[in-house]
Amino acid sequence: MEAKRRAPAIVDGVDVMVKRFMTIRDFGSRITPMDRLLHQRTYSMQIRYTTKAEGMVSWNSNQVLINDKKFDMDGICMVVHGLVEVVRERLHVGLMFADDDTVPAVDISSLADNPAETSKGWSFLNDTRNVFLVDGRRWMWRRLAKEEDGIRAKFVEGGFGNIRGWQDIRWKRRAIKQYFQQVRRFKEELMVLVHLSAGAPARATELLSIQHTNGIEAQNQRGVFINNGTVSFVTVYYKGFSAS
Repeated sequence: MEAKRRAPAIVDGVDVMVKRFMTIRDFGSRITPMDRLLHQRTYSMQIRYTTKAEGMVSWNSNQVLINDKKFDMDGICMVVHGLVEVVRERLHVGLMFADDDTVPAVDISSLADNPAETSKGWSFLNDTRNVFLVDGRRWMWRRLAKEEDGIRAKFVEGGFGNIRGWQDIRWKRRAIKQYFQQVRRFKEELMVLVHLSAGAPARATELLSIQHTNGIEAQNQRGVFINNGTVSFVTVYYKGFSAS
């Protein structure tokens, strides 16, 4: 009893606070401002779910009307196809500094994956059955070191002569900053494409939960898989999966 008096259990303290602040009087609490707020919230929710809301969305043949805006499914398809071309050009020209002939080809239909693999940092890129034409982790660096008048001139002041390590390279900071702005823009556009073309549109909490490699624990598993020549996305919140 003396120990409880000097050091009350956390659960007892939480229980007291719940009864003071989070429980209405009908269930053992006292009359408090929180009691009034909870009653008002319950009343407002009852009105919300028993009153018909004003119509916001309607269909007219192949046309969708939202408030005073209207569009059709053909227009959505044009937006998606146009954005695909924009994203492809940004990836090839703005990020890889290459054209369609020099970008290493990837045959998605030949890629294998093991969805049951839960080890940390694993993705289909680590599957030993997948063989790629180039080492993706070193491809850009090798081009930077080789193409003096091309990629190197964009990011490095002077040449690579008398350079013994990374600390000796004189980088063009402004160019590097602009490059990573392009990377961020590419990711944003790619996320829009996933949202519009990978099955039912996801909520923000679902779309932003997708990760490309396994986390530390199996519960924090990746959400990008290869499945019979398609790229499948699985969200943390269960809603099936979408493929594109």
